[in-house]
Amino acid sequence: KDVPLRPGSTHVVRVARAGWLKGRIVDQATGQAVGRADVIVYLQHRANQGDRPGPEPVTTTNAFAVFQRYVGHVLGPMVWGLEPPPGDTGFHLRASNDGWFTFGPLMKEVQVEVVITHPDYMWTDNDPDKRFEADQGGALGRKDVARKVRTVVMPGETKEVTYYLVKGKEIAGTVVDPEGKPIKDVEIALEHVAQYSQHWRYRTHARMGRTDEKGRFRIAGLS
Repeated sequence: KDVPLRPGSTHVVRVARAGWLKGRIVDQATGQAVGRADVIVYLQHRANQGDRPGPEPVTTTNAFAVFQRYVGHVLGPMVWGLEPPPGDTGFHLRASNDGWFTFGPLMKEVQVEVVITHPDYMWTDNDPDKRFEADQGGALGRKDVARKVRTVVMPGETKEVTYYLVKGKEIAGTVVDPEGKPIKDVEIALEHVAQYSQHWRYRTHARMGRTDEKGRFRIAGLS
């Protein structure tokens, strides 16, 4: 009590009523579970949750969500046993064979964005849009704005969310040398032209493929 901010190994943080996110990943067309997908969880500062658009004011309890790199690389290993890969701030999980994943503990002072990557499915935003009166163009001739409302988990709650994936387009081809002989183990990276109607991850990440013994490759999950 005398020096509460002194570094050391004896500090204890007690989350009295932790929240948990439990997700289920399914094929939108068939309703069947999609297993073994890469699930990325981003912890964000709360925004668009109440009756006003934009971020909520920073307080002593929600401020840490602003510092995503600190949360990911310092708190991540300590609290969740996870650390984002280089250049990322999200926690990567692997969904089970039957499409389920769980993440926590969580607190109501943060909101969660979940990005799901599977070789055959598009990157899809599952969070709903919310339209605030202040964002509507109306008679001013401005374009209406829709804002995303991310997931917030309340204290003591296990929030179940179903994430619907849509099968993507695909391309396939063969890599050969100047004599026409196939080349194996060639890595292929396909980048999208930056269309802003797409999910944001298409603008920052490539879809990857690799040639087989016969030089053939296939890249799916395309927008």
